[in-house]
Amino acid sequence: MNYEAVISCAPVPWPGGHSFLLQEVGPKKVIEHWSDALTEASHSLTLCMNEPDHALLDYISSSFPLSKRVSVRLNVPPEAAEGCSFFETDGSIKLRSGATLQPFLPASNPAEVWFRVVKRWLEELETKGSSLPEIETQPTPGVVVGHHCRISPDTQLIPPCWIGNRATLRSCTIGPFAAVGEKSIVSQKTRITNSYVKSGTFVGEGLCLDGLVVGGKRILEHSTGRAAQIIDPSMLCPV
Repeated sequence: MNYEAVISCAPVPWPGGHSFLLQEVGPKKVIEHWSDALTEASHSLTLCMNEPDHALLDYISSSFPLSKRVSVRLNVPPEAAEGCSFFETDGSIKLRSGATLQPFLPASNPAEVWFRVVKRWLEELETKGSSLPEIETQPTPGVVVGHHCRISPDTQLIPPCWIGNRATLRSCTIGPFAAVGEKSIVSQKTRITNSYVKSGTFVGEGLCLDGLVVGGKRILEHSTGRAAQIIDPSMLCPV
């Protein structure tokens, strides 16, 4: 069966400059998590775009098995397609047909929906473990650490949490429900809970990040999608 979903507005670049489907959830992007769900169900997906997202188009065409499972159409009228909803309120990815074609993401706050997917993924890490054992280790249930990380002995990792490859953690506390992307640096005396530090971000000393999505110099409250404030913005910058 082929399912369809609408990108009903121009791509939303938050944070890090990429549109929603190219945002990271652990070692994969949102579109790759969709592809996994499609593969398990032996289904395919058509994305109907009102405006082209060239970065996404290039990524899909060059990635396997995305190129086999996902196709893109431009300016397809919603009434001409089968209805489908992907995201449930708990952040799980489910395929449900409907009478009319529905956008896969509410335009009001993509950050909130995206973090629901992140939390669901972290919960599954705690209960099922990592699906990438060749590049990740699990020192304790619900704590997954990538390769070539530098973690000081007094760093606390509270499950569920995920640490990407080549990340550096210096005398900090990570978790619960926290992810630190690849090649990121978290300084001493900083605590990160219920938040996502995107790849390649430096987090300064003594910060308390809770309920935030952090990428480069952009910081969002994922519950509202609004920009968040920190005491000293210079303490947070790209690596």
